[in-house]
Amino acid sequence: MLLYGGPHSVPRLSSLSPARDSTSGGKPTVPIDYSRYVKRFCSALECGSTYCKDLNYREHFHCLDCNSRVFIKKEEMIRHFKWHKKRDESLQHGFMRYSPMDDCSDRYRGCSHNRKQTHYHCIKSVVLHRAAGHYRHISPLKIETVYGFTGPLTSSSGSG
Repeated sequence: MLLYGGPHSVPRLSSLSPARDSTSGGKPTVPIDYSRYVKRFCSALECGSTYCKDLNYREHFHCLDCNSRVFIKKEEMIRHFKWHKKRDESLQHGFMRYSPMDDCSDRYRGCSHNRKQTHYHCIKSVVLHRAAGHYRHISPLKIETVYGFTGPLTSSSGSG
């Protein structure tokens, strides 16, 4: 079971807090909806998990997509939410995003980047790009430009 945070109490925070934008003078903008991946609970009694009850969690968050992922710090939940969002974006372009916390060895044996750095694997057998009515193969370096990936298809940013 993977958990973030600790058993200490957390001040009450809203799961839908307005994002602040420096271009709008620090005024709140549209709230971010985390509900696609994360559910907020006010107490362990509300979520019903014996694990959360044993640790007497107050406000905490459960990932709806990853089994056993519980967050008591809102910052950790937001980081995890962004991880899901980035993965979904890369999947739309035919790539699976793996962070250092992910194990890609079950599908990509011998990957030198496994559990070391954020990297991408193509999930399609052939990557094609339609240009001027014709399909053509794209080199890995060109994929960065066409699909908006920055740097090489492996990134040492380590952001999850």
